[in-house]
Amino acid sequence: HCYQQSLNTNMNKRSHRFDTKWLIEGPAAVVEGMYIKEYYGDNYTAEKQNYVHSDVFTSPAKLESYDSNDIDTNYSSSIFLVLVLARELQNSGLTEAKSFQLILRDYMAADPNKDTWETLFTETFNMTLDEFYARLPNYNGQKNADVLPTATLKLEDIF
Repeated sequence: HCYQQSLNTNMNKRSHRFDTKWLIEGPAAVVEGMYIKEYYGDNYTAEKQNYVHSDVFTSPAKLESYDSNDIDTNYSSSIFLVLVLARELQNSGLTEAKSFQLILRDYMAADPNKDTWETLFTETFNMTLDEFYARLPNYNGQKNADVLPTATLKLEDIF
């Protein structure tokens, strides 16, 4: 979160604060998982995908709020949304590293706040939030295999 806050000044403000849960907690947990895998060999991210809540596929907007903690065990649903976003960006022709750069670095650097985050989502990822949410049911039942980062992706490739 320190890295995110260094890029996005709106995470530190009371007014117009950026607090879209899955776009804050998901990326932080993805970096944590990549770090653990890269340096300790434990695939933390794959293990946490066992707790993706079914609402991710039917009501993903619930995960925009921190009131969704009851359906986001250990942020697994937020992680899943980030990983699906990365996969969708790759499906559009981007490399895996570039997809994660957009999510983990460029989006936060665009300085989203509570009023601009959806517009900046569209500008950064070249799809609307509704378009992204509409693609989620395509991943139902495929929680692990199709969305996890490859074994060759390293943090230094992203940052």
